[in-house]
Amino acid sequence: MADFKTLFTDNKQVDSYAKYRPVYTPPVVNLIANNFARVKAASKITPDIFTGDTTAPAASVNVRLAVDAACGSGQLAQLLTEAPISAKHVMGFDPSAAQIASASAHQRVSYIVGEVNDTPQLVASLLSSLGPEAAAELGFSPAASEDGGPTGSVDLITVAQAFHWFEFGRVYDLFHAALSAPAPSEGETVATSPGLLAVVSYDNPLLSNAVANTVVNTWLYDEVLGPYWSPRRHLVTDRYETVHAALDHSKWVSHRYIYGDAPWVATHPDQVAASQQPGSRVTVLPESSGLCMSRRMPIVAFRRYLESWSAYATWRAKHTDAVTGALTEEDPLDVVQRKLAEIYGAEDAEVDVTYPVHIILAAPLK
Repeated sequence: MADFKTLFTDNKQVDSYAKYRPVYTPPVVNLIANNFARVKAASKITPDIFTGDTTAPAASVNVRLAVDAACGSGQLAQLLTEAPISAKHVMGFDPSAAQIASASAHQRVSYIVGEVNDTPQLVASLLSSLGPEAAAELGFSPAASEDGGPTGSVDLITVAQAFHWFEFGRVYDLFHAALSAPAPSEGETVATSPGLLAVVSYDNPLLSNAVANTVVNTWLYDEVLGPYWSPRRHLVTDRYETVHAALDHSKWVSHRYIYGDAPWVATHPDQVAASQQPGSRVTVLPESSGLCMSRRMPIVAFRRYLESWSAYATWRAKHTDAVTGALTEEDPLDVVQRKLAEIYGAEDAEVDVTYPVHIILAAPLK
């Protein structure tokens, strides 16, 4: 089974990823911004610091340095430069050189080919390339820390649709160190506030037509591609319940927000009930929260989105003749495209798709 380093390297798949993956919506970014503001304003980090407010904050929260880990082609990284987050600088890194090459250039975004286990070195390299004056504006001083980098802390780390590929404990520790506020310097009595970790993911696409939804999520996802999904894929479809449970709450305070679409709520009554208990670190947000990504797209464009699935890339690799390069079986996406055209009544029909979002927000304790 392919791992994260070997996925998203085929140029056609990367092109589909960049053009047809869903775009993160204002409620998603607002939720991150509102909680960043609360963490930075807090005199003490406590479990009740988080909010499920997805409305736009009154003003930009003015992040200094944001890091978008496993940034893909930069879908979220560029949004971090815009209101309400308005980061002064964003570093996006990804192990796939093809993904980084497909990212659109932006004056305040630095894209780097790199792996999450090298986060401290990547941050140090970025700051060195920017120079001491720019580094100071981002909240870092030239004095070396224990790991050899400049002292300071990253304001915001985001991971979108990728944390399930990571080694949880190690990466949480790396991010804890990067986000933790440095100790007060000489003459200061109060340390600065820590940064915020936002782990974002989205579940399988929900098609508004029930028959079409069965074609995509039962026939294609489960029956055809089921054997080709990484064992880690279930972490996405459990809406990061396992990813959240791996946090060490002696080091972090955290909260998980889940978009409560009707199908999920109906099939997960235990999780819904647990989220309503006092002290729960989980909140199921109503559909009115908008914590999702919805779009209407032509069938052919939706097919291109399906081409970006890692399991489909693995299926193609297993069913391609090594000599001729031709598929040895009918392409399942040809079948899906044909069936959707039959269901919707035309080859150029459009489909309504919703991607439910779930987010883990976490702030480091001392």
